[in-house]
Amino acid sequence: MATVFGRPREVAGSDGLARRVHRERRSTGSSERRAGPVQARGGRCGGRPAIFAAVRSCPYCDSKEGRLFGHRLGHRIVRCSACGSLFKDLTPDEFTDLHAHAFTDRIFIDGIVAVNAHKPDIRTWRQFAPLLSPGPVLEVGPGSGHVLAAARDDGREVYGLESSAVHRDFIRKTWGIDTLVDSPESLAAVAPPFGSVLAFNTIEHVYDLETMFRFLGDRLRPGGTILVSTCNADCAILPVVGPYWAMLKVPDHVSIPSAEGLRRLGARTGLAAERVWTGEYPLETPIGILVAARDWLRERRAPAHETPTPNGAAAQDPASSARSAGRGALTQRRIVRRVMDLARGIDPSHRLTARFGRAAAIRGLFRKPS
Repeated sequence: MATVFGRPREVAGSDGLARRVHRERRSTGSSERRAGPVQARGGRCGGRPAIFAAVRSCPYCDSKEGRLFGHRLGHRIVRCSACGSLFKDLTPDEFTDLHAHAFTDRIFIDGIVAVNAHKPDIRTWRQFAPLLSPGPVLEVGPGSGHVLAAARDDGREVYGLESSAVHRDFIRKTWGIDTLVDSPESLAAVAPPFGSVLAFNTIEHVYDLETMFRFLGDRLRPGGTILVSTCNADCAILPVVGPYWAMLKVPDHVSIPSAEGLRRLGARTGLAAERVWTGEYPLETPIGILVAARDWLRERRAPAHETPTPNGAAAQDPASSARSAGRGALTQRRIVRRVMDLARGIDPSHRLTARFGRAAAIRGLFRKPS
């Protein structure tokens, strides 16, 4: 789902460093850069794990130190040494270029409709509604609007902050929800203070999370809540699959938190992290390993001079890569969701990973002081 806060503050040093590294990338035609002693994934310097000053600081805790986690589809992925979150080490201009091509067609919408049809997502809303404060609800990146429609049908006054014109058009025509804006500036001008803010599968697409959380905190009533749900940088399969984790193949998945990362983000932005927990669907971890193995084989087979997309084909441009990522992920969703639903109550793995904080999804509930 399309997000906002796409033009971030400058990070990791001066403006000049970001521009210099961006020029180095373009001159070499590679995502590799000469910043620090890292040589390869797991590379070491003097017998210790290599630590380098990334162009981008951690979006969750703002630490400048990180270890190279790996490379995927032309992007360098860093694990923060302070909080353990994962992020793609992009300059602001690179992120802007990348995100400009996300969610410009109906691929995401069609995939969600294939799973949920044209019915509000009552199950998700009922699962999380008891955690939320009363009052108007804002969803950031509502995508297809299925959850927003369920909140509206439950009697809530609802608003959506959605930068994709395709998604806004679908929500208006399908659900009759007109209280949608395309930018933070528009939201600040027209919307009331909110009781709660939802961000499902959204913050991983955001570059500047500090600005986002401060903005949302300012829009909340005293005692209001922010609920986020995203992919988990501490999930159980990462030590097995490394950068071939499916969440790292989506082009604009640039900020993936750990539990500690969410807590630190809340502390930095004046919001109390009341609860951080993880969860996943039945069989999600075993299926995730199979998907990673498939993608590894596809990307290994791609010619050396081509950058494979998440579906195994050579990427011709950022727009092609973004479209392919959405198409592949949502085709899988239709099949995999059915298998997961059938396994509910049988597979024990999703309960174990959730108990130890290693499930595929992580959720955070933040509250604004009264």
